[in-house]
Amino acid sequence: MRHWRDHDARLAPAAATIWTVTALGEFGASGALTACVVAGIALALLAAPAAKWAVLRRGVAILLGCCALAGAVAAWLAAQRVDERESSPLAAAAAADAFVTIDGTAQSRARLVGDQRLAVVDVHVHAVTYRAETLNTDLSVAVMGEAQMWQSALPGMPVKVRGTAHTPDGSSSEVALIFDSGNSTVALQAPRWSVLAQHVRDGLQHAAAVNDPDSAGLLVALVHGDTSGISDMTTQEFRRSGLAHLLAVSGANVAIVTGAALWAARLLRAPFALQVAAAAAALIAFVLITGSEPSVVRAAGMGVVMLIALGAGRPRAAVPALCSAVIVLLLLMPELAVSIGFILSVLATAGVVVLGGYWTEVLADHMPRFVAAAFAVAAAAGIATLPVIVLLLPVVNTASILANIVAAPAVPVATICGVLAALCASFAMPIAELLCWAAGYCVRWIALVARIAADADPFEFPLPAGVAATLIVTAALIVLVGAAVLTRRRARMRVALGAFLVGVLVLSVPARCMIDSGPGSDWVFASCDVGQGDATLARVADDSAVLLDAGADPAALDECLDEMGVSEVPLILLTHFHADHVAGIPAVLGRREVQKVVFGTFDGGNAETTVRELAGAHDVGVQEVGAGWRLTLGSVHLEVVAPSEPMIGTSSDPNNNSLVIRVSTRGVTMLVTGDLQEEAEAKLVDCGCLSVDVLKVPHHGSKNRDDEFFMRTQARIALISAGEGNDYGHPAPSTVEELRSLGMLVRRTDLHGTIVVVLTADGALAVL
Repeated sequence: MRHWRDHDARLAPAAATIWTVTALGEFGASGALTACVVAGIALALLAAPAAKWAVLRRGVAILLGCCALAGAVAAWLAAQRVDERESSPLAAAAAADAFVTIDGTAQSRARLVGDQRLAVVDVHVHAVTYRAETLNTDLSVAVMGEAQMWQSALPGMPVKVRGTAHTPDGSSSEVALIFDSGNSTVALQAPRWSVLAQHVRDGLQHAAAVNDPDSAGLLVALVHGDTSGISDMTTQEFRRSGLAHLLAVSGANVAIVTGAALWAARLLRAPFALQVAAAAAALIAFVLITGSEPSVVRAAGMGVVMLIALGAGRPRAAVPALCSAVIVLLLLMPELAVSIGFILSVLATAGVVVLGGYWTEVLADHMPRFVAAAFAVAAAAGIATLPVIVLLLPVVNTASILANIVAAPAVPVATICGVLAALCASFAMPIAELLCWAAGYCVRWIALVARIAADADPFEFPLPAGVAATLIVTAALIVLVGAAVLTRRRARMRVALGAFLVGVLVLSVPARCMIDSGPGSDWVFASCDVGQGDATLARVADDSAVLLDAGADPAALDECLDEMGVSEVPLILLTHFHADHVAGIPAVLGRREVQKVVFGTFDGGNAETTVRELAGAHDVGVQEVGAGWRLTLGSVHLEVVAPSEPMIGTSSDPNNNSLVIRVSTRGVTMLVTGDLQEEAEAKLVDCGCLSVDVLKVPHHGSKNRDDEFFMRTQARIALISAGEGNDYGHPAPSTVEELRSLGMLVRRTDLHGTIVVVLTADGALAVL
C-alpha cells in the first residue's frame, strides 16, 4: 500500500470542513452556522497550548487548528450570505408570493422544461422593485418563462423581469424563483465573448445535423452539455447504464481537450513549459466556448487540478491541488456546495487521482496498458461516486463499469472531432460536417453500449431509496477497503478474497434472473404506468403483446415493456393523436419488432405526420380504420366499435373521435376508450357493445362523462391511467366514487404503478 504515501492529504480535512459549513449556509441553517463559528474559535484556542506536545500530537493540533480556523471563516462568510438573503426584499416577496420587477444579468443559457414549452434562466439581480420601492442587491434568482422568449438569452445579457416571486425548494442556491408574467424584456446585447461562444455552438449544431437526430444531439451533448436534442428514451438509457456523466460538461471533457492540446504540443517537440501553457490555453478556450456556467466552472476547476499536478511533475501535488480547487470554488461559488454535479466531479477526480494510477500499474502486469488504464480509471471513478449515484437512482448496475470501458475509446474521438467541428464551422462548414460525420460513428457506438447496458437487468441490484442506499453502499465499500488492507501482505488471502467476490457476482446473475422472472404467463392485460397518459397491453404470447396507445414518455413505456417481458409488438393501435397517447412510440418503433401501426380516420395533424414518418423510417406499415374493423392475433381478438362517423363541433373533437376498441383474449374482454367525453359516451350507451370484464376508464378518469356509460359496461375491474400529482385533477373523485358504487374494483397507475390483470388457474380474474 505504498501508493498512499504518494498523496499529501493534509488539506483534505480543511476542505471537507469548509464544504460542510458552506452547505449549511446554502440551506439557510443560521443556527448551525453560529454553532460552527463558536466551535471553530473554541477548537482553535484549545489547539494553541498543544505546541508543547510531542511532534505527532503537535501535528494533529496544528491540523485541528487549521480546520477550526477554516470552518470559522467559512461559517462567518456563510452567515453573511444567509443574513443578506433573509433580509433581502426578494426573500420577503417570495414568502408573500408577491409581484416584483428585477433588473439583472443573465448568468446561464436557457434550460428547457415542461415539454420544451418553458425555459429556466439564472439571473444575477442588480436591483429589485417591490412594493413601489427599488433597492440594490447582489443575489441570484431563477426565472421561468416562455421558451420562445427566453431561449434567446445569453450569459451577460441585461434583462428586466416582471413576475411573481416564490420561495424555491430548500436545496436551491437562488433566493427566489420568478415566474415571468409575459411582460419581461431581454436586451439583445451580450458581451462579445458570449456572442462568439453562441456562434460557435450554433455552428456545431448545424454541422452535427449531417447525422440522424439522436446522434446529432448526443454529439452536441458530448461537446458542451446541451441535452435538448436528446430524446427522453436515450437519456434514460444513459442514466441506467451509468453513462449519464457523458451528457454533461464534466472533468472528462476538460481532460480530453487539454490532453489533446498536450499531445499536439509534444508531437511538435515543444518545451515542457509550453506544453502546460498549451493545455491551459485549451482549457480557457473550452470554458469560453462552452459558457461560464457552474457545471463548466467546476469541470474547469478539476482540470486545473490535473494541470497543477502535471506542472509540478509529481503526483503528490494532485490531492493538495484538488483540495485547493474545492476551497477556492466553494468560496467563489458557494452554491456548488449543494450541487450533485460538483460532488460527483470531486469524488470522481479524487478516485482517479488516488486509485487510478495505482490500479493501472497493478493491472498492467496482466493486460495491455491502455486496457488497464481504461479499466482502472472507469472503476476508480465509478466506485468513488457510487455512494452519491445511488441517491439519484437506488440501483447498483455492475454492468456500468464494463459499459464505461467499452465506450471509453469512442468518447475522446467524438469529443475532439466535435470541438474541432465547432471551431471550423464558422469558416469551413464542409470540413465541420465531415468531422461531425466521422464523430457520428463514435456516438452511435456509445448509444449502442448505453442501450445494451441499460437492459442488463440481471446485473442490476435494487436498493432502498434515499439515504439508506448511500449508507449501505458506503458500509460495503468500507468493508472491502478494510479487507484489502488486512490482506495486503497475504497474496493467497487476496486471491481468495477476489475469487469470493467474483463468485458472488457471477452466481448472483442467475439468481437475479430466477427472482426477477417477470410477470409470468398468466397475465392478459396490463395498464402501464407512463405518467399522465395511456398505454395498455394485451398479451399475445410470452414475449409479445398488442400495444393500445403509447403514452407520452418513451422511457416510461420502455421500462413497462421490459417489466412485462415484451420484446415483440405485432400491432400498435392509437386511439387518437394527443401527445399523452402517442409521444412514447419511439420506445417501440426501431427498438422492438412491429408489424403495423393502426389509427382512426380523424385528422391527427402534425402528430399523425410524425407517426407516419417514424413508421416509414422503420419500414412499418400504417392503416386508418373505423368502426367494424377486426383483427385476430393469436388469442387476441380486436374490434373497433366506434366512432361510426366523425363528431364535429363537440367540446373536444379529437377526444370524442377516439377509437373505442373491444379486446378479447382467453375469454376475458376489455373496453379501451381513449379520451372519450360526455358527447361520445352518450352515443354509445345503447349500442349493445359495452358489456366487458375490464374497463379502461375514459380520459384518465375525467369528470366529463355520461351518467349511464359506466353502468352499461358492467365491468368488474376499472383501470385508470393518470400521472401522479397531475395538474388536471385526474381522476376526478366523483368518477372514482361512481365506479366503486357500481361494484367495480378500481386501480390507478398514479397510486399503484403498472397494473396487471391476470387469469388464475380456476378462471377467475385478479389484479396485481
